[in-house]
Amino acid sequence: MGDKFGGRTAPTPQAAAEGQDFVMACVGNDDDLRAITIAAGGAFAAMKAGAVFVDHTTAQPRSRVNSTPRRPGTASDLYDAPVSAGRPGRKTGLEP
Repeated sequence: MGDKFGGRTAPTPQAAAEGQDFVMACVGNDDDLRAITIAAGGAFAAMKAGAVFVDHTTAQPRSRVNSTPRRPGTASDLYDAPVSAGRPGRKTGLEP
């Protein structure tokens, strides 16, 4: 089902990512990010070669999906673009 802007729903991140040129994500934490990218039904399993993944999640740098092994032929460009410093930033003073 779509809307006037071409939006649609999907049962899994994998189904949502299939055939897309850009996939963007903004979830709550590191575990959520792994769940929607590399776990069963995750977006990386369906992303086509040359697709771009933009992660807006404010997660720990060491657990970024950028360092996660991906299936050959999938997303070639991964961008880390956090919305804010989030909970960790508030605790360490990175966010006002």
